Amino acid sequence: MRSQKQIHKTFPKASRSQRKRAFNKFQNEHRSLRNILSKQKEGVSEFLSYQSPHKIGQDYIEGYLHKSGIKQLESYIEFAKRLEQEVDIVELSKDIPECVLLVYDKLSTTAHQRFIPTEEFMDVAKDYFERVKRVWNWQNENGIDARQAFRDCPVVKAHPSYSAYIQTGSESHFRNLRLNFEGLEQLKTWLDENQWITKLLDSNFISILRGVPLQKPTNDLSIQAFQALRKMVKLFLKTDEELTLIEF
Repeated sequence: MRSQKQIHKTFPKASRSQRKRAFNKFQNEHRSLRNILSKQKEGVSEFLSYQSPHKIGQDYIEGYLHKSGIKQLESYIEFAKRLEQEVDIVELSKDIPECVLLVYDKLSTTAHQRFIPTEEFMDVAKDYFERVKRVWNWQNENGIDARQAFRDCPVVKAHPSYSAYIQTGSESHFRNLRLNFEGLEQLKTWLDENQWITKLLDSNFISILRGVPLQKPTNDLSIQAFQALRKMVKLFLKTDEELTLIEF
């Protein structure tokens, strides 16, 4: 009886350890795609990154995938390669890992029940990538120079509404993203066209209008004024109303 209990305890642990070793081996065999298998952090060693698998890696290690799971990993990798081949815009290739991870998150419950072929992954990915392309087209609607000046990729992707839109497809999230950057563009353009005003206003006011981080205010009165302006700017960036923040 005691040995039987020990077997029940030891066997799952041994199986998990075996799958973990197999997953690490799988990562080594697909080193160019490790960013969709494990979480890659700057300054973190390769060994430690192996200890932080993405959801599909966690599911494989825990034995949640259908049957042995190794065929599912292979299908997942093939899906990532196919998606990469179909993207013909260099800048958008950087969005592939995020889309791949979102697709598996959506299909993970299904992957516990049955094998998911590459084509099924691709079908789901189309929705996500159409959203990525829609944002990209909006970023470039006024030309490359305007995109780099007002809607640069790293800044746009850092905005909460970007990820929310890519994940959900909600029009309200896309609208919030668009209004925020189009509003900032109006503010920055107005400041550029009225350079004289920058010599009269506190540098923190200018920072708020340009949407950049503030320096530390010097007194309570300044804090109140900055907070009031920040609220007005936030309100402006969420609406289609005309710019009426400051009257001179």
